Amino acid sequence: MPKSRLRTRELRSLAARACIRRDPDAVHELRRTASRLAARLALGGQRVLRDDLRWLRRSVAEARDLDVLLARDDVEPSLAAWLEREREAEQGRLVERLDLARSEALAEALERLPDPDDDAARRALAELSRRARHAGDDFARTTGADETVRVSAHRLRRRLRRLRHALEWSDVHCEPVRVAQDDLGRVCDDALLARTLERARSSGLSVEPACHLERAIEAGLERARGRWPALRAHLTALASTDGPWPDDGGR
Repeated sequence: MPKSRLRTRELRSLAARACIRRDPDAVHELRRTASRLAARLALGGQRVLRDDLRWLRRSVAEARDLDVLLARDDVEPSLAAWLEREREAEQGRLVERLDLARSEALAEALERLPDPDDDAARRALAELSRRARHAGDDFARTTGADETVRVSAHRLRRRLRRLRHALEWSDVHCEPVRVAQDDLGRVCDDALLARTLERARSSGLSVEPACHLERAIEAGLERARGRWPALRAHLTALASTDGPWPDDGGR
């Protein structure tokens, strides 16, 4: 089965599952499927339907954040109970936002789009690589771990994710891109928990300050800066439309 049809079939199924009941796996995979389909549009240089895929991801973003926090093993019981209440309330909002008729129409429209040709895909991969490299250069110039730095790290993570999904769609695998995205993901998850702790405290919940998280975030950002030169070299190779591209043999 062609990849586009497989992914749109997944999109339909996952959207329905996410609405029927609380299903962390369905929410996570729905966001990933939408990201992969957005990468497929980028490979074809197609701007149509990108906003719809962004809507789909954002419809379940808050639920995904809460699911990520609830899956952690370092959340104290009082905060876990607060998160459970938030997630239950969010499920109702998710069902309202995630219009299944719109999701179905989106899937049908995606299936009608032509597959990207090889030359367009190669040019798109080069551009996605350059965009990730620019975001990484901006991040590498930062110091410390304040909110501006975290926003820069999150921007790099998003661009690496888009590049990774485009590479996988094209059957080109670059292990450093995957590792860097995962490493930044852990930093961003810690930052999410730190923000959530502050939100819970402002609502009256008695929880411990996020001092240990702040130290972990700062250390993670510093590691990412230290690893940037090696990752940048891979992105530079990927940014060449002529190749050869680095291929580390798998995911």
